[in-house]
Amino acid sequence: MDAFAAHDRAALLRRQCGAAGGIDARVARALLLDDIDAGGGQELVSLSVTNGTLTLATLNNLTIVGGANGSGSISFTGTVADVNAALDGLRFSPAANFNGAMGLGIAVSDQGNTGTGGAQSDTQS
Repeated sequence: MDAFAAHDRAALLRRQCGAAGGIDARVARALLLDDIDAGGGQELVSLSVTNGTLTLATLNNLTIVGGANGSGSISFTGTVADVNAALDGLRFSPAANFNGAMGLGIAVSDQGNTGTGGAQSDTQS
């Protein structure tokens, strides 16, 4: 008898974080990618923000496939560990003289790296 692991989707988790240090700190440690069956495969992550820009903590081992770091949107690929390193310290900078609500959207896809069922994804805003 053969056993096959189910193809689990990439998931976005929200970490508890304090407000110390202002809005940058709230965004910086709020996101975490988890994909139990990633197996070192490349995840695709897309971030977008209204009324400002996003800057990843690091670009090490990431490939930017759309947008740009330090802009309102960026899409990139990397392993779970590399994506989490980039998200751990993610900085939001509001537009000049902006005062109001902002929206952050994030989508991830495991690109079907392992398991059956094709690419699995998660989206949050």
